[in-house]
Amino acid sequence: MDLCIIAIQKQSGFVGVFYPAIKEQTLDYRRIPAKSLRNRGRRLIADCVFFRHGKILSHARPSLSAKFCYTSSVRDCIFCKIAKGEIPTETIIYRGKDVCAFLDIKPVNLGHTLVIPNEHYEDIFDLPEDIISAMMRAAKKVAEAIKISLKAGGVNIGMNNGAHAGQIIFHGHIHVIPRFEGDGYKLWKNKKNHSQTELKEAADKIKSAIS
Repeated sequence: MDLCIIAIQKQSGFVGVFYPAIKEQTLDYRRIPAKSLRNRGRRLIADCVFFRHGKILSHARPSLSAKFCYTSSVRDCIFCKIAKGEIPTETIIYRGKDVCAFLDIKPVNLGHTLVIPNEHYEDIFDLPEDIISAMMRAAKKVAEAIKISLKAGGVNIGMNNGAHAGQIIFHGHIHVIPRFEGDGYKLWKNKKNHSQTELKEAADKIKSAIS
């Protein structure tokens, strides 16, 4: 597992760097001056910095008001443990060769399901094409079952990839969310208007990256 979180302790000007040890059974920990990170050309604007392969990936604020927070290694990943059956749960609704699905413990609506790969992959950028394909096939099965069994009026299917996109657990997962009339759940609240020139420039950049 090569993902670390650098959690800033603002009072002392130091940051805690947590990362999985290669040989030890515990997480290693060391303290380095925050200014040494600033000197890399990245301004520390939040309480946490996601760090991988020696490169700062993104910034995010921890969900809890603590001085430090950290990512666990693969062996401590809660989704890995669910997939392997190490954590007992009665809410697994689907098991396949490569993926499984279980109910979210804090659902948007009852029946909100998470579809995950059985092996550990961080996000869509890390997932092999055959595994993400298996996840989408499972998501379709789950969506169909939710619509029939819970009389859902519709279903949202989505995936958060990266801290800025709202990903909290760094084991890739697809959300299958049942929707009901009047449930109050709103999507795309901050849609923005862009000029045709801006849209074309963005489209050209994306097309270039694809090719």
